[in-house]
Amino acid sequence: MLIFYCLLILWVAVALGTFIYLFNTVAPYGRHESSGWGPKVSARLGWIVMESPSVILMLSLGWLMRDKLNVIHETFLMIWLVHYIHRTFIYPFSIGMTHPKMPLIIAIMAFIFNVTNVSIQAFG
Repeated sequence: MLIFYCLLILWVAVALGTFIYLFNTVAPYGRHESSGWGPKVSARLGWIVMESPSVILMLSLGWLMRDKLNVIHETFLMIWLVHYIHRTFIYPFSIGMTHPKMPLIIAIMAFIFNVTNVSIQAFG
C-alpha cells in the first residue's frame, strides 16, 4: 500500500506541474491546434487511442478481480464502463470535428494519463 501512496503523491506532483506549465502553453489540439508538435494522426483515431485504457484496462482489471467484487463495486464498474464506452467509441463519431488531425504526442500523453488514472481508480 505504501507504493500506491507514493505513486499517488508523485501523480499529484505531476498534475501540479502540468497545471502550472499550462498557464504559459496552450495544448495544441481542438481549436488550439498548431504546428510544430510533431506528426499528426486522425483526431478520431487519436481520441479512441487516448481514451481506450479507460475501457480496456478497467474491464480487464474488473474481470481479473471478479471474485472479489461485490454489488457496489459492480455497480460503479458498470457506471464507469457505460460512461467511457460512450466517451471512447461513440462520442468521437457523433461530433463534427473542425480539426481532423491532432498531434500524436497529445494522444500518447493522454493515453499515459488514462492508464495511470484507471490504475489509481481501480486500486485505490
